[in-house]
Amino acid sequence: MRTETGKIESQTVLAEDLHLQGMWVGNCTVEVGARLELHGLVTGNLIVEEGAESVVHGTVTGDVVGHGYTEINGTVGGTATGEGLRIAHGAAINTRR
Repeated sequence: MRTETGKIESQTVLAEDLHLQGMWVGNCTVEVGARLELHGLVTGNLIVEEGAESVVHGTVTGDVVGHGYTEINGTVGGTATGEGLRIAHGAAINTRR
């Protein structure tokens, strides 16, 4: 799994495993077979396709749509939906009201 501590700006699709401790600017779609470990920030929506995985310890400012396994331990500014969604005790959802 690759680790990124900087800023990702020109990418909208994640096709490889990534441990993000930095910032993803814009929307992020995690494709089938990929995994995102988020300890940083996504400044848009996070979409996890069926067959993909994501664990959010950091912050997503937009919505989270979890078709694949999606575990939220951190903060989501918008809504969190999807059949693969798991929300941990203490996670904060819809904080931008």
